[in-house]
Amino acid sequence: MKRVLSAGRSAYMKLNLLWKVAVVEISILIWFLTLLRAVEFKNYYTPFVLSFVLMNSIMLLFLVFRKLYRSEQSALKKLLYDLINLSYSFTLSFSLSEVILRITYFHSRRLDVNDAFWLLTVFLSISIASYLSALKEKLRRLSLEKELQNLNMDLLRTKLNPHFVFNTFNFLAEAVRKNPDRAEEFTIMVSDYYRSVLKFKRQWSIDEELAFIEQYVLIQKEMMSSLTFDYAINIEDSAKKRIVPSGITQPVVENAIKYGIKGNSGGKLEINVCEQEDTLEIIIKNTGTPKREIIPENFGTGLSIVLKQLELIGGKIFAKTDGNSTCVSLLIPLSKGSELNV
Repeated sequence: MKRVLSAGRSAYMKLNLLWKVAVVEISILIWFLTLLRAVEFKNYYTPFVLSFVLMNSIMLLFLVFRKLYRSEQSALKKLLYDLINLSYSFTLSFSLSEVILRITYFHSRRLDVNDAFWLLTVFLSISIASYLSALKEKLRRLSLEKELQNLNMDLLRTKLNPHFVFNTFNFLAEAVRKNPDRAEEFTIMVSDYYRSVLKFKRQWSIDEELAFIEQYVLIQKEMMSSLTFDYAINIEDSAKKRIVPSGITQPVVENAIKYGIKGNSGGKLEINVCEQEDTLEIIIKNTGTPKREIIPENFGTGLSIVLKQLELIGGKIFAKTDGNSTCVSLLIPLSKGSELNV
């Protein structure tokens, strides 16, 4: 289902791009025919240059300048900036079209002061806008990295959940009396888990994430030995080195065990990781369903932190129940290589 949705989103993006290109090209054609009529169809070259250069220049400049305010939250301000941007882009594009026409059609080898002024204005406008947008993007990334780091610390605190610590100690105390060998193995498992917790960083590979999750699942499986508890973790080879926020799947797995497997008196937990074009998809499916609907309003501390982490990097979380099973999907956008798109 998620693969179909991912393919649908990709197709939508392509159609959206084709639609924009089609609008520009149709505008060029209309402008070209209008200018042809104005010159009574005696000169085809001038209308073509003016329409082609003008419309494409407007689109290019508009998109370059739009980067400066694309993160603006207010719709009214965005509209106002768009109108100013469009007017400025049109003015520059019209002047640029005249210069190109003068050079190509009238073979003018001399550019007057006015031509030099507009060419310099276009060059400086693009350079300044590109520099400012790159600087703004860098500051945005630094801010997001800092916020992600803070969320990671919050997530780390949830891993040191006192209830979980008490439960492991109580289980260990009982195991020491009944089965010392089992108690020794369990102590090593818990020790390895908390060693991984203390190694938390801002992000790590999905391979490291799932190794950490497996440690947690094994501890829970041991403490729930009276129940039938099976698990499976599958990951595509191409996705193993992809980068994710550390511990982002743990709250989801914790809920799957607590409200799914345990609430159902046993069952199976399955984690699948695959890569869909520019998105990493982590699917966590478990037997059993929670008593409350899985929506942001009902999220606890752990899931709320996961939601914030995903929102910061442009990701999403989906949840659905089907019969006696629950499926939660985390969609994490990827950029070049294995870096997060932050």
